[in-house]
Amino acid sequence: MGCRAGARPALGAGGGRRPTGRPGTRGTGRRRRGPVYRVTALTREGTETYRARHLVLGIGTTPWSPIDTGLLDGGGTVALHASDYLHRREDLLSLGSVTVVGSGQSAAEIYNDLLSAAADVGPRVDWVTRSPRFFPMEYTKLTLEMTSPEYIDHFHELPPDQRDRMLREQRSLYKGIDAELINQIHDLLYRRSVRGLDTGLLAAATALDRARREADPGNATDFATASGAALRLDLRCTDTGRKWTHHTEGLVLATGYSPTPPRFLDGIAEEIDRDGRGRYRVARDHTVDRAHSFIHVQNAEEHTHGLTAPDLGMGAMRNSIILRGICGREVYPIESSIAFQQFGAPTARHQEAR
Repeated sequence: MGCRAGARPALGAGGGRRPTGRPGTRGTGRRRRGPVYRVTALTREGTETYRARHLVLGIGTTPWSPIDTGLLDGGGTVALHASDYLHRREDLLSLGSVTVVGSGQSAAEIYNDLLSAAADVGPRVDWVTRSPRFFPMEYTKLTLEMTSPEYIDHFHELPPDQRDRMLREQRSLYKGIDAELINQIHDLLYRRSVRGLDTGLLAAATALDRARREADPGNATDFATASGAALRLDLRCTDTGRKWTHHTEGLVLATGYSPTPPRFLDGIAEEIDRDGRGRYRVARDHTVDRAHSFIHVQNAEEHTHGLTAPDLGMGAMRNSIILRGICGREVYPIESSIAFQQFGAPTARHQEAR
């Protein structure tokens, strides 16, 4: 196998076996011994050990929620993160009311699915989001050039605080809703209104401050029994600051995902380069070790590489860059310039050429 010059091929515990990522394999520990990393993995067959000069972390992100849904789920109510929606869909449809929180594509798809399935006799379906509006993702071609090597270069060179600010401003570019789905939802609401059916609550600029049980379902208050609601959501209008209360039996938090540092890296924690907020200091070539040569990451670099980090369409380029770092040569061609537009001020060389 091709490797970095001067490096030995990675060996398995018995020698000669190439480490592979397989379904059902869970990393349990990493420790650097001499010139290689020792990787201990828990598989269906038991514990296995691998040795390698390079590590590639592609573990993705984990569901993020502003509240602990476990404290609200059960006893007549259903509370869950959007990642569990398909497994609990029928539970939600059996309730009298469901509230979806969030403004991205997942929230819109869940809201549309519940509202469509509710028909005439299903639950009342409500949708609230902290975002100022239910905004669509932008797919125009010049905007899509921001998913380019040139824009990654530009973004990566910016100061961390500026990158964080720009990411907040760019949310509609990759955290919005498909425009066709937005129109489909509006048409669905219109048809329900014509038929005299409940269109529920639809509220943007609305933050969820707290969620709790209105009463013990086994000893419900008259109010909870009359309304059919067992969860109380404390909401706040972000435009005016006014606070108000909303009741629901079901709660779906489509509040996204966040990178979670894996504990299996504890054995080499001192080798990871981090910024002032404890995040990976990801180099342009996706390395995160202090030497920026041996530990590589995927989909953990949004704060350093921008909106392209979660973009599956950029996966081939990311993988090619990582392979180049591992093998010491360009295994697959890596494009460095594909955009028509310029990002940032022109270089001196570019100015002279013009």
